[in-house]
Amino acid sequence: MPAMLLVSVLGRKGPASVKVANVALVTVSGSEVVSGALEDMGNGEILVTITNVPAGEFVVLLNGTDVVSSTVFQRQSTTQMSVSKVTIKAVVDRSMEPGKTFTLPFTVMTDATGGSYTISARNDRDFKMNVPGSIDVTTGGNATGELTITVPANTPSGTDVTLTIEAVAPGASDSNYAVLRLSVVTKVTDFTPPQCEVVSVSVVDCPADPAACSSAFWQLSANLTDGVNGTGITRVTHRQGVGNLTHTDLKQMVVAAAFNASCCSLTVELVAVDKAMNVGTCRFSIVRNAGPPSIALSLPLLVCLLVSALFTTSIRDLLI
Repeated sequence: MPAMLLVSVLGRKGPASVKVANVALVTVSGSEVVSGALEDMGNGEILVTITNVPAGEFVVLLNGTDVVSSTVFQRQSTTQMSVSKVTIKAVVDRSMEPGKTFTLPFTVMTDATGGSYTISARNDRDFKMNVPGSIDVTTGGNATGELTITVPANTPSGTDVTLTIEAVAPGASDSNYAVLRLSVVTKVTDFTPPQCEVVSVSVVDCPADPAACSSAFWQLSANLTDGVNGTGITRVTHRQGVGNLTHTDLKQMVVAAAFNASCCSLTVELVAVDKAMNVGTCRFSIVRNAGPPSIALSLPLLVCLLVSALFTTSIRDLLI
């Protein structure tokens, strides 16, 4: 059965002062030596791939060269290890939801003597769990159990949970564990953005001269809703406008918003966001007062009018 080991090596002057040549698994009796393929991961870490792990207990043997002194060295692990004959398998095929209980089936298998295997589990979020104390496994067989995790209702969506399940053979002769990563995700049922309806616009005549815009004001009123089945509006803001925005309590079914601005800012866009992150907008613009129409006369017409006026005056004088 293949296996991978991550070995950390540190020399007298840091990781760069040693060069690893070989890493092997050696049985306690010394009758079998299995070398692995090395991959330098950097910073003194060596990834060792073993194609066939020895049966029974073994130690890790490492050979290399001390670059500083140019001498060969050998190191051996002080702990004897062995491959566990107990296997735990669990498949996470869905996410957990806030406020709900999550059920996770798992299977314990053994190649050794069967019996009552002690089961324990823990998670790094301290969520309440219900775990079977033991499972009966037949010799060379397997058994299935299940545990439950209760996720608190106030758990934020996107929270990661690390779950560890451990099985111990009868008499603590062997053991193994499985580490699983689960996610808490709020189920999304609201795909409709909030709706915005302009109720009224109160505006005075905005002066045509932009220099005088600060002396006049206008106001827009709008109703914002997220529908009967919506998750509710959580935020109301404005953009493309400089002014003052106020609104009623966001917990209400209909949120009344009011935007006040001077005539220097003629456009506003209200933005409403609900708990499902759907975004609804409404945009409104007003037009400056154009003022009285101006009349422009061409130069030839103006000259003709002046000549006509002078000619009329001269005839009147002659008649008198």
